[in-house]
Amino acid sequence: SFFNNNDQDALAQIVVCSYPTMKVVYECSRVVKLTEPYISGFLAFREVKFLVEIVDYIKTNCPEFLPQVILVDGNGILHHRGFGLACHLGVLTGIPTIGVAKTLLCIDGISHEQVAILQRNYLLGKGEAVDLISPKSNRVYGAIMQTTDQKSDQIMYVSQGHRLSLESCVYIVRNCSIQFRIPEPIRQADLRSRAYIQQMKGKTGDLLPRQITVDGEKVAEMKLASTGGLKDTREKQNGWIVQKVEQEEEENKKKKEE
Repeated sequence: SFFNNNDQDALAQIVVCSYPTMKVVYECSRVVKLTEPYISGFLAFREVKFLVEIVDYIKTNCPEFLPQVILVDGNGILHHRGFGLACHLGVLTGIPTIGVAKTLLCIDGISHEQVAILQRNYLLGKGEAVDLISPKSNRVYGAIMQTTDQKSDQIMYVSQGHRLSLESCVYIVRNCSIQFRIPEPIRQADLRSRAYIQQMKGKTGDLLPRQITVDGEKVAEMKLASTGGLKDTREKQNGWIVQKVEQEEEENKKKKEE
């Protein structure tokens, strides 16, 4: 997410969800300054290094929360050069990735008209998907997917990023789309990053406030006593904001075993 009226100061964010419950178990974010200009088709060169830094931080400090698959808010091979942001991130981190985009990137003859026909004929309900094939090269670039029960033009564009088949990408995105159009890991990352930005004063590298809310719920320094209560703690280290969410029942169980 970006600050208002500013295309350089941004918040790099990762949210880790359990599968298949889609409960947030970990999040990490940092204010960054983008030094490369925005050029269509070269988004990865502007943003990927900050995402790699977050993944490296998790590998070093919290390896138990390292994601097995990363859903990227951007394209994979559905790209002018067949190598979008999701591909870059996957290759640099070695983690399987999936490109999940909200808008169509028209390449190799693929058009909005073609997508409209596919959607009308094949996307008849939630979870339905159909391959997105170039009419020029006959190459499969990804799939379009209906992620909600409501019939609308708001579909998602899924493409392979790294080390996953298209079939696997579609399966994972389908199961990560619980209620809303946007798959839950990407949706949560967007919601939380926007909430952080609204409540911080904002200089590059500054830590964010210790208490924030998303959809009316406190997600920082939170402790619920009932029904397996979640404990939410924050750590400050090297300009990072780290939020770990752990089940207290698991902690109590370990204590009893000791």
